[in-house]
Amino acid sequence: MNFAYYFGGDSLVTMGLIAIAALVSIFAQTSIQRAYAKYKQTESTSHLTGRQVAEKILQANGIYDVNVVQGSGGELSDFYDPKNKVVSLSSNVYNTNSIAAIAVASHEVGHAIQHATGYGAIALRNTILPFAIVSNNLSMMILLAGFFLSMPVLIWAGIALYGVGGLFQLVTLPVEFDASKRAIENIQSLAFVDQTDIPDMKKMLNAAAFTYIAAFIATIAQLLRLVLLANRRNEN
Repeated sequence: MNFAYYFGGDSLVTMGLIAIAALVSIFAQTSIQRAYAKYKQTESTSHLTGRQVAEKILQANGIYDVNVVQGSGGELSDFYDPKNKVVSLSSNVYNTNSIAAIAVASHEVGHAIQHATGYGAIALRNTILPFAIVSNNLSMMILLAGFFLSMPVLIWAGIALYGVGGLFQLVTLPVEFDASKRAIENIQSLAFVDQTDIPDMKKMLNAAAFTYIAAFIATIAQLLRLVLLANRRNEN
Protein backbone atom coordinates (compact mmCIF):
# COMPACT_ATOMS: atom_id res chain seq x y z
CA MET A 1 0.00 0.00 0.00
CA ASN A 2 1.18 3.50 -0.80
CA PHE A 3 0.82 5.06 2.66
CA ALA A 4 1.96 8.47 1.49
CA TYR A 5 -0.76 8.56 -1.17
CA TYR A 6 -3.39 7.06 1.10
CA PHE A 7 -2.86 9.68 3.81
CA GLY A 8 -2.48 12.57 1.37
CA GLY A 9 1.16 13.50 1.92
CA ASP A 10 3.57 11.64 4.18
CA SER A 11 5.36 14.73 5.50
CA LEU A 12 2.14 16.19 6.90
CA VAL A 13 1.10 12.88 8.43
CA THR A 14 4.56 12.40 9.91
CA MET A 15 4.44 15.82 11.53
CA GLY A 16 0.97 15.04 12.84
CA LEU A 17 2.12 11.80 14.41
CA ILE A 18 5.08 13.51 16.06
CA ALA A 19 2.74 16.19 17.41
CA ILE A 20 0.29 13.60 18.75
CA ALA A 21 3.05 11.71 20.55
CA ALA A 22 4.46 14.89 22.08
CA LEU A 23 1.10 16.32 23.16
CA VAL A 24 -0.13 13.09 24.72
CA SER A 25 3.12 12.64 26.64
CA ILE A 26 3.11 16.24 27.89
CA PHE A 27 -0.54 16.01 28.92
CA ALA A 28 0.04 12.76 30.81
CA GLN A 29 3.07 14.08 32.69
CA THR A 30 1.29 17.31 33.51
CA SER A 31 -1.75 15.41 34.81
CA ILE A 32 0.22 13.16 37.14
CA GLN A 33 2.33 16.04 38.43
CA ARG A 34 -0.77 18.12 39.16
CA ALA A 35 -2.56 15.22 40.83
CA TYR A 36 0.46 14.37 42.96
CA ALA A 37 1.05 18.02 43.91
CA LYS A 38 -2.58 18.31 45.00
CA TYR A 39 -3.00 15.05 46.87
CA LYS A 40 0.36 15.07 48.64
CA GLN A 41 -0.95 18.18 50.40
CA THR A 42 -4.23 16.48 51.29
CA GLU A 43 -4.06 14.46 54.50
CA SER A 44 -6.10 11.28 54.62
CA THR A 45 -8.46 10.54 57.47
CA SER A 46 -6.03 7.83 58.53
CA HIS A 47 -2.96 8.57 60.62
CA LEU A 48 -1.06 5.82 58.82
CA THR A 49 1.93 6.68 56.64
CA GLY A 50 2.56 5.16 53.25
CA ARG A 51 5.04 2.76 54.84
CA GLN A 52 2.56 1.61 57.47
CA VAL A 53 -0.20 1.10 54.91
CA ALA A 54 2.14 -0.90 52.67
CA GLU A 55 3.24 -3.13 55.54
CA LYS A 56 -0.30 -3.73 56.78
CA ILE A 57 -1.58 -4.64 53.29
CA LEU A 58 1.29 -7.09 52.85
CA GLN A 59 0.52 -8.70 56.21
CA ALA A 60 -3.22 -8.85 55.48
CA ASN A 61 -2.44 -10.74 52.26
CA GLY A 62 -0.11 -13.18 54.02
CA ILE A 63 3.05 -11.77 52.43
CA TYR A 64 5.89 -11.65 54.98
CA ASP A 65 8.98 -11.88 52.77
CA VAL A 66 8.66 -8.43 51.13
CA ASN A 67 10.36 -5.46 52.78
CA VAL A 68 9.15 -1.86 52.58
CA VAL A 69 12.07 0.57 52.40
CA GLN A 70 12.65 4.27 51.83
CA GLY A 71 14.19 4.76 48.41
CA SER A 72 16.81 7.33 47.48
CA GLY A 73 14.96 8.67 44.42
CA GLY A 74 12.81 11.77 44.14
CA GLU A 75 9.07 12.11 43.87
CA LEU A 76 7.20 9.40 41.93
CA SER A 77 10.25 7.14 41.93
CA ASP A 78 8.37 4.42 43.82
CA PHE A 79 8.60 0.84 42.57
CA TYR A 80 8.40 -2.83 43.47
CA ASP A 81 11.51 -4.94 42.92
CA PRO A 82 10.39 -8.57 42.47
CA LYS A 83 13.95 -9.93 42.39
CA ASN A 84 14.87 -8.60 45.83
CA LYS A 85 11.28 -8.51 47.08
CA VAL A 86 11.39 -4.87 48.06
CA VAL A 87 8.76 -2.15 47.89
CA SER A 88 10.78 1.04 47.51
CA LEU A 89 8.91 4.22 48.43
CA SER A 90 10.08 7.80 47.93
CA SER A 91 10.54 9.93 51.04
CA ASN A 92 7.17 11.70 50.92
CA VAL A 93 5.28 8.48 50.30
CA TYR A 94 7.20 6.56 52.95
CA ASN A 95 6.86 9.15 55.72
CA THR A 96 3.52 10.92 55.24
CA ASN A 97 -0.17 10.05 55.52
CA SER A 98 -1.35 12.04 52.52
CA ILE A 99 -3.86 10.78 49.97
CA ALA A 100 -1.03 10.53 47.43
CA ALA A 101 1.23 8.60 49.80
CA ILE A 102 -1.36 5.97 50.65
CA ALA A 103 -2.48 5.61 47.03
CA VAL A 104 1.05 5.20 45.68
CA ALA A 105 2.17 2.86 48.45
CA SER A 106 -0.84 0.59 48.09
CA HIS A 107 -0.38 0.52 44.29
CA GLU A 108 3.21 -0.69 44.60
CA VAL A 109 2.12 -3.32 47.10
CA GLY A 110 -0.44 -4.35 44.50
CA HIS A 111 2.48 -5.44 42.32
CA ALA A 112 3.90 -7.48 45.20
CA ILE A 113 0.53 -9.21 45.57
CA GLN A 114 0.50 -9.91 41.81
CA HIS A 115 3.83 -11.71 42.11
CA ALA A 116 2.79 -13.60 45.22
CA THR A 117 -0.44 -14.84 43.60
CA GLY A 118 1.07 -15.62 40.19
CA TYR A 119 -0.93 -13.04 38.26
CA GLY A 120 -0.77 -14.10 34.59
CA ALA A 121 -0.25 -10.72 32.94
CA ILE A 122 2.78 -9.89 35.05
CA ALA A 123 4.34 -13.24 34.18
CA LEU A 124 3.81 -12.47 30.50
CA ARG A 125 5.31 -9.00 30.94
CA ASN A 126 8.37 -10.47 32.65
CA THR A 127 8.78 -12.92 29.77
CA ILE A 128 8.74 -10.10 27.22
CA LEU A 129 10.93 -7.76 29.31
CA PRO A 130 14.37 -9.13 28.27
CA PHE A 131 13.40 -8.91 24.59
CA ALA A 132 12.04 -5.39 25.11
CA ILE A 133 15.32 -4.28 26.68
CA VAL A 134 17.36 -5.70 23.81
CA SER A 135 15.02 -4.27 21.18
CA ASN A 136 15.08 -0.86 22.83
CA ASN A 137 18.87 -0.83 22.69
CA LEU A 138 19.13 -2.02 19.09
CA SER A 139 16.08 -0.75 17.21
CA MET A 140 17.16 2.83 16.50
CA MET A 141 20.71 1.81 15.71
CA ILE A 142 19.50 -0.73 13.14
CA LEU A 143 16.95 1.73 11.75
CA LEU A 144 19.58 4.43 11.25
CA ALA A 145 21.91 1.94 9.60
CA GLY A 146 19.10 0.81 7.33
CA PHE A 147 18.22 4.33 6.22
CA PHE A 148 21.87 5.36 5.83
CA LEU A 149 22.77 2.25 3.79
CA SER A 150 19.43 2.18 1.95
CA MET A 151 18.80 -1.39 3.07
CA PRO A 152 15.05 -2.09 3.49
CA VAL A 153 15.71 -5.33 5.34
CA LEU A 154 17.47 -3.43 8.11
CA ILE A 155 14.80 -0.73 8.19
CA TRP A 156 11.99 -3.23 8.66
CA ALA A 157 14.05 -5.22 11.16
CA GLY A 158 14.48 -2.03 13.18
CA ILE A 159 10.76 -1.30 12.99
CA ALA A 160 9.97 -4.84 14.15
CA LEU A 161 12.32 -4.43 17.11
CA TYR A 162 10.72 -1.11 17.98
CA GLY A 163 7.35 -2.86 17.88
CA VAL A 164 8.51 -5.25 20.62
CA GLY A 165 8.72 -2.24 22.92
CA GLY A 166 5.16 -1.35 21.99
CA LEU A 167 4.06 -4.90 22.78
CA PHE A 168 5.71 -4.66 26.19
CA GLN A 169 3.89 -1.40 26.90
CA LEU A 170 0.59 -2.96 25.82
CA VAL A 171 1.06 -5.90 28.20
CA THR A 172 2.04 -3.46 30.96
CA LEU A 173 -1.35 -1.72 30.85
CA PRO A 174 -3.44 -4.49 32.48
CA VAL A 175 -0.66 -5.02 35.04
CA GLU A 176 -0.83 -1.39 36.15
CA PHE A 177 -4.63 -1.24 36.09
CA ASP A 178 -4.86 -4.41 38.17
CA ALA A 179 -2.35 -3.09 40.73
CA SER A 180 -4.46 0.03 41.19
CA LYS A 181 -7.61 -2.07 41.49
CA ARG A 182 -5.98 -4.19 44.18
CA ALA A 183 -4.84 -1.02 45.95
CA ILE A 184 -8.37 0.37 46.23
CA GLU A 185 -9.83 -3.00 47.22
CA ASN A 186 -7.31 -3.43 50.03
CA ILE A 187 -7.70 0.13 51.29
CA GLN A 188 -11.47 -0.30 51.40
CA SER A 189 -11.58 -3.80 52.88
CA LEU A 190 -9.03 -2.97 55.57
CA ALA A 191 -10.72 0.37 56.32
CA PHE A 192 -7.49 2.33 56.35
CA VAL A 193 -9.24 5.53 55.34
CA ASP A 194 -12.68 7.03 55.37
CA GLN A 195 -14.83 6.30 52.32
CA THR A 196 -14.74 10.02 51.50
CA ASP A 197 -11.03 9.66 50.65
CA ILE A 198 -11.55 6.89 48.09
CA PRO A 199 -12.62 9.10 45.14
CA ASP A 200 -9.49 11.25 45.55
CA MET A 201 -7.30 8.16 45.68
CA LYS A 202 -8.91 6.87 42.50
CA LYS A 203 -8.18 10.20 40.79
CA MET A 204 -4.55 9.96 41.85
CA LEU A 205 -4.22 6.40 40.58
CA ASN A 206 -6.06 7.17 37.34
CA ALA A 207 -3.65 10.02 36.62
CA ALA A 208 -0.74 7.66 37.15
CA ALA A 209 -2.32 5.02 34.92
CA PHE A 210 -2.74 7.53 32.11
CA THR A 211 1.04 7.95 31.89
CA TYR A 212 1.26 4.31 30.76
CA ILE A 213 -1.54 4.79 28.25
CA ALA A 214 0.19 7.91 26.93
CA ALA A 215 3.49 6.08 26.56
CA PHE A 216 1.77 3.36 24.53
CA ILE A 217 0.01 5.91 22.31
CA ALA A 218 3.29 7.73 21.73
CA THR A 219 5.00 4.48 20.77
CA ILE A 220 2.24 3.57 18.31
CA ALA A 221 2.44 7.05 16.77
CA GLN A 222 6.19 6.69 16.37
CA LEU A 223 5.78 3.21 14.92
CA LEU A 224 3.35 4.50 12.30
CA ARG A 225 5.75 7.34 11.47
CA LEU A 226 8.56 4.84 10.92
CA VAL A 227 6.36 2.72 8.66
CA LEU A 228 5.55 5.80 6.58
CA LEU A 229 9.23 6.67 6.26
CA ALA A 230 10.13 3.10 5.35
CA ASN A 231 7.39 2.93 2.75
CA ARG A 232 8.55 6.20 1.22
CA ARG A 233 12.16 5.00 1.08
CA ASN A 234 11.10 1.78 -0.64
CA GLU A 235 9.28 3.78 -3.36
CA ASN A 236 12.23 6.03 -4.13
